[in-house]
Amino acid sequence: MKSTLERAKRAIAEYFQNAARRAYRVRDLEQALTDNRHHWQLAQRTRIEDFTEFLLQNTKLQAIPLESNRYPPIVRYAWGEVSPYQIALSRKEGAYLSHATAMYLHKLTHQHERTMYVNAEQSPKPQSGSLTQDGIARAFARE
Repeated sequence: MKSTLERAKRAIAEYFQNAARRAYRVRDLEQALTDNRHHWQLAQRTRIEDFTEFLLQNTKLQAIPLESNRYPPIVRYAWGEVSPYQIALSRKEGAYLSHATAMYLHKLTHQHERTMYVNAEQSPKPQSGSLTQDGIARAFARE
């Protein structure tokens, strides 16, 4: 007897095939499961781990491990062919390509760096006081 995931395989694959994005974080897959659970007729007990494992074994989804000297390793998931830029942008919600990477993509330089520069805006920080002319003068008087 087929599992509910096996019965929903075609609808699930169609969802990801028609999606605008191709690179996913675990929370993106979890959101897709939450949003479509009823439509796909999946049981409430279907866990994200089971859903992800099913996708990896039965569809075009593939796991892409990312390692860095500066950050802990993470895994991203790709549906079909995905550019390295799409994977890099999946690093954080609202991320964008910056610095030399953006210059290269906008054809402002022909120099293609091995390092990919990705940025995301930081949340506003509370102001610790008011800005005064005297404070500005003191700051610029220092070395």
